[in-house]
Amino acid sequence: MNAFSPHPVIRVVTLIVFIAGMSAASPAAMLTGTLLLAMSYARAGFPGMDSLARMIMRLRWLYLAILIVYGWWTPGVPLIPGLDTLSPSQQGLAYGLQRVAVLVLIVGAVHLLTRTTERSRLLAAIMVTTSPFLGRELRERFAVRLLLTMDAVAPTRDILGTALQTIQGSGRGLTVTAGKVRAIYQGMLEQAARAAGQPVEVQEPESPPPLQWSIPLSLAAGFWLVYSL
Repeated sequence: MNAFSPHPVIRVVTLIVFIAGMSAASPAAMLTGTLLLAMSYARAGFPGMDSLARMIMRLRWLYLAILIVYGWWTPGVPLIPGLDTLSPSQQGLAYGLQRVAVLVLIVGAVHLLTRTTERSRLLAAIMVTTSPFLGRELRERFAVRLLLTMDAVAPTRDILGTALQTIQGSGRGLTVTAGKVRAIYQGMLEQAARAAGQPVEVQEPESPPPLQWSIPLSLAAGFWLVYSL
């Protein structure tokens, strides 16, 4: 491993600290997080930006739900006074936009971790990180399930994409649609059966260099300083 490359355990812990720092949606913390994430992507060579854009777009309905909940359920000055109580509040929409921005930043951070860390090393790092809370058997089970989930994402996406294209080109009748749903279900069962027969081996990595613990500690100290100002 490159001496200047953070250990996988350090990367996982740093991600946890980043998510915790973003949770309060402070504008100053969000600006700090945006700058840190941009620098991290630049250092890594901007990996997988197309897939990151797709991940962000897949959550568009969640963004809308957040805006609706905050916009219409937060007291404040109506955005459209003429609508009275039917109007979202200015404060609510502002809070909602902050939460959406935080979610995008967290998605970007998770994506960067998965794109720059070898899968087996990442799963092993997750096992080490969860060791204070889970026994070895539970940690191994969790890691194996996570591995199988990650393996199933791409094939399942392909199954759904192919089926949806077929549905769009073959009419809209209930009988046709039901047939395609059965095809999707059957394809997923076959994929699950193939995955169940694959051996999975997860090994815990070596301990990270003590000096590298300064990375998440410095990040935590930085967020603490931002929130205390």
